[in-house]
Amino acid sequence: MAASQVIKRDDVVQIAYRDDGVNLVLQGRAMTSASAGEPVTVMNTASKRVFQAIAIGPGRGGGRPEADRARAGFLGDPSQIASR
Repeated sequence: MAASQVIKRDDVVQIAYRDDGVNLVLQGRAMTSASAGEPVTVMNTASKRVFQAIAIGPGRGGGRPEADRARAGFLGDPSQIASR
């Protein structure tokens, strides 16, 4: 059974990047669909640059290293990430 998608193509998403006291959040548009823990291609709506993030929850993604922390959390119960 396939995991349900938390981000669908064309969704507006927030991407967080957090590391060593640096906290950045940007808005983007999903170019692909993804389930929690999977890569999602996102276009930054301000700069129009395209990059990859990790789907964390509905409308939410993480950039490295936030994505690495989220991915590590999926080794347990992936449904728990939505509550973080």
